[in-house]
Amino acid sequence: MPCPFGRGFHRDGGAWNNKMNAHIEIKTITPNEASLMLENRYEMQRKIRPKVVADLEREMRNGTFRLSTDAILLINGTLGNGQHRLTAVVQSGRAQKFLLLKTNEPEIFKIVDCGLKRAIGDSMQLANATNVSAAARWILAIEKGQVGPLSGSANATMTRSEIMDFISANNDELQSFYTLVNSFYKGSKLLPRSAAAAFLWLAYQRGAEVFETAEAMLEKLYSGKNCDGAINDLRNRLISNTGSRAKLPGGYVMGLLIKTFKAVMEGKKSIVLRFIENEKYPEFPSSKG
Repeated sequence: MPCPFGRGFHRDGGAWNNKMNAHIEIKTITPNEASLMLENRYEMQRKIRPKVVADLEREMRNGTFRLSTDAILLINGTLGNGQHRLTAVVQSGRAQKFLLLKTNEPEIFKIVDCGLKRAIGDSMQLANATNVSAAARWILAIEKGQVGPLSGSANATMTRSEIMDFISANNDELQSFYTLVNSFYKGSKLLPRSAAAAFLWLAYQRGAEVFETAEAMLEKLYSGKNCDGAINDLRNRLISNTGSRAKLPGGYVMGLLIKTFKAVMEGKKSIVLRFIENEKYPEFPSSKG
């Protein structure tokens, strides 16, 4: 039903048109309708980002795309917001439900996307949002085999919905592991809490013995107490990395952590803490060798 807005104000203090009107509804937009909307859009919008469209298209094809409060905006019939989502509708060939806002007030375009994008943790109202969300990214990236020495979890191909679904299913464990890691982290900040929490989650999935070994290794790594052999070698490497201007990529550090853990599980006292060209990324160990 029509939703008339009263007198409003721009961020610069200017008044909106007193005769402004708007209509908002939830509408299923077909690929054909999306294509027509895209033919008539404001020229001042950001350039289309192919990766954003590809991620949205994958969600639509997988049936995991969700209705959000970010409306598709039509101003006097011209598209002012939503070009990435509509492009994904066209490319996926799948109709989707959207919040559709139609208005005659062109000044609205000035404030579209002015705010910061809500992070996953904010959207889910998570405790320890930043680190738990980042840990989930690491876990999914490693399990998908999409991490390398020169990459990080952000380079992996995963959708926002995948991450949110994973967190929803595993939040209790993620929060617990973050709390444990945070107690270690207060002593030294050698390893990011998100990476360490992800490391513990991966160990936990592989059984009590693996988890207990991983927990003990992390405590030694952070504290330096009773730290010897491969764990001590890694600790020294991380200390050196902390003081270096050229920091190691996140994927490299995570790879060294897994390498060291494999050595511990296999009873090895030392390992080579580097990656050579074309070296295969280490798999997370499932049991003691």
